[in-house]
Amino acid sequence: MTLYSGHKSDKHENGTGFYISRHIIDNLLYSEPVNERIRKIKVRFKYYIWTLISIHAPNEGKKEVDKEKFYSSLEKVCDAVPNYEMKTELGHFNAEGGKSPIYIQPSRRHK
Repeated sequence: MTLYSGHKSDKHENGTGFYISRHIIDNLLYSEPVNERIRKIKVRFKYYIWTLISIHAPNEGKKEVDKEKFYSSLEKVCDAVPNYEMKTELGHFNAEGGKSPIYIQPSRRHK
């Protein structure tokens, strides 16, 4: 089963979602497309409920207003999950990778 959150086209691009195994479908309690960048599901296991939040964060090129709106929505979704449930946020946070310049203090030798 595919649970998709994004644009209304059939292309399923620029969004996020889940592929759910048929073994888990019977345990799926809840599925909510929060917006085109956030989707939440709840799955019941034997001893716990697991909330999974799939995200696709806006990248650095987006407007600051869009990024603030996204992170505000994500915070509301995460805060709404009860403490007794397991919660996992997964997806694409659009982090920048690579090396960054750092200052390394020269070591001092004691005589």
